[in-house]
Amino acid sequence: MDAMICGLEGAAAYLDDIRYFGCIINKDGRHSDPEKIEVIRQIPVLKNLEEV
Repeated sequence: MDAMICGLEGAAAYLDDIRYFGCIINKDGRHSDPEKIEVIRQIPVLKNLEEV
């Protein structure tokens, strides 16, 4: 585990954003990767009880 953390820290010196297991890690913190959640965003919103 320490080697993985050191590897990420070393990579951070060269990259603005790191994509890691569906997340984007940058100077502002960890965020969901928009490419990974795009399908979820496209699910239609149910508007009434019949659609549920």
